[in-house]
Amino acid sequence: MEHKQLLKNIPGFVPSVIDDTHWQADGLTKLGAVSLVEDGQWLNFLPLGEVQKNNFIDSYNCTGYSATNGFEILFKRLFNLDKNFSDRWVGLRAGTWPPGNDQHTVFESIRQNGLIDESDLPFNEQIKTVEEFFGPKPPPDELTRKGKAFLSEYTPQHDWVNSDHQSLMDNLKVSPLNVAVVAWFRDDKGFYYSP
Repeated sequence: MEHKQLLKNIPGFVPSVIDDTHWQADGLTKLGAVSLVEDGQWLNFLPLGEVQKNNFIDSYNCTGYSATNGFEILFKRLFNLDKNFSDRWVGLRAGTWPPGNDQHTVFESIRQNGLIDESDLPFNEQIKTVEEFFGPKPPPDELTRKGKAFLSEYTPQHDWVNSDHQSLMDNLKVSPLNVAVVAWFRDDKGFYYSP
């Protein structure tokens, strides 16, 4: 079955509104610009791929998957640990819902609620609805405690990076970067495009 046929709504770009309270880099990130990968190429640290849909639903959680992938990459680089964080947890705590979520909301949720392992809240074929994916609501106390335990050990942070070529290349030495894009628009010839 074609991916698009699984969608009730076409997931789209959900822009973040950047305001003066957000951390913003004026070139190089302010979060401690320590070069971790000198050439900015993170391929050696990529996590195993995960599908953002199953045979029943699309998760509408691409921003959550992108965020957890970034943390998994950092854990591999910094601690040589292969982590698999729960993408459902991130979407649930960030209030994600079709057609998706914005990057700032997702990263703020991780900063406030932490991360838990995929095995604690997995995405599998037993999940048949978007309501099930973004549940249970409210989250069980045990999972909330695990998220807070993560925060007692790690301090997730994020800031906005300028999107000019040099800023992107400089900041890729410091961290994997998350970029939001428009997806799933197709023309009459079957080609995907950005409107």
